[in-house]
Amino acid sequence: MRSPILYLSGQVLAYLIDIGSFYAFVLSGALEVFFANVVGKILAGIFAFFFHRVLTFQAIGQTARSIFSQGSRYASLLLGNAFLSSAVLSSLLWMSIPLLPAKIFADICTVVISYVLAQRYVFNRGR
Repeated sequence: MRSPILYLSGQVLAYLIDIGSFYAFVLSGALEVFFANVVGKILAGIFAFFFHRVLTFQAIGQTARSIFSQGSRYASLLLGNAFLSSAVLSSLLWMSIPLLPAKIFADICTVVISYVLAQRYVFNRGR
């Protein structure tokens, strides 16, 4: 039970980075909504990788090759998650759902998927 709670805690912290940078990019006009969402997820993902690697899944004390392998798998997961979330977000905005509820809903849709994939394929101690 410890892993899901720590994962959710790390995701909440990462989400603050995600939504904060998302709004900063959108409100400043620096990026369109879709790209602001992807960039926010990348920034949050960098934080989340180290949080989950050390605290949630305790995948420490491994070789540099193992760390690189985990990082590569996590980056792939992050990229897929960012684009899936952005696609859901774009669809909700197309349906005239307000921006903040649409973003939150889109991200909630992907959190369970990302936990299962991170646990099984990224930080699996057998890899």
